[in-house]
Amino acid sequence: EKLQMTLEQFSTFLSEHKVDVSKFGKGAAKTLQDFYAAVVEERKSTLEVVEGGLERVVNLVRISLRIRDSDNHLRELRIASQSTAGGEVRSRDQKFAVVLRSLEQNQWQEAVERCFQEKLQLSAKVQKACFVTDNESYTFKEDRSASETIPGVMTNYRSHNIVINIKDQEQKELKKIGLPGGEDFTIETGAGQKKHWTWAAVVNNKEEELISLLQQHGVDSSEFPARSFAELYDEVYERSLSTLEPHNGELVR
Repeated sequence: EKLQMTLEQFSTFLSEHKVDVSKFGKGAAKTLQDFYAAVVEERKSTLEVVEGGLERVVNLVRISLRIRDSDNHLRELRIASQSTAGGEVRSRDQKFAVVLRSLEQNQWQEAVERCFQEKLQLSAKVQKACFVTDNESYTFKEDRSASETIPGVMTNYRSHNIVINIKDQEQKELKKIGLPGGEDFTIETGAGQKKHWTWAAVVNNKEEELISLLQQHGVDSSEFPARSFAELYDEVYERSLSTLEPHNGELVR
């Protein structure tokens, strides 16, 4: 039924559930037309009646796309900011994410592939050659909060969370996303708008602990190939298959 709603009917529906539609299109708020398009036309979110009020439900996938830099520190891709055709810049500092359309609720893996194609301009072939999904990292989480872009409507974010590692940073097709050096980059998103991306450090105290332990015993972690360091970290800290212990001034595994 919602697919048959006109913009006027949508506005009336919001008002009937105590949403002040006059606040849309002001400040950081979306226009009513944009909100209507997302819910009714594009089906990127749904509206549910909760205790007499409206709640917006957004299903999405949050992706930690990761690399290791020259010092073997983990970094993940984040949106630093976005700019409009008029030159207005809005800071974001957000993880890579893709909103699931109604028909994609049970196909989030395919939605991730589409997202990389649309947002980073990386083909499915490049993704298959360079990306490795860490299936053990998967979690599902619900967060309910107010959104400044949708005034008067609480939002329930239902998110699939996954880590994807880039196994081959040297591939020439990845130069457009700042690799292999992990440099900031910008991608135009249409209508004069741009998104500015950065490879931000992943906060991981155990990883820093390992790097510090190696350095204390004369081992330069930057000399490790990224894959070898990741395997050592996994072996010692994740799967507890071995330990690193000082012995006569040297580190023994």
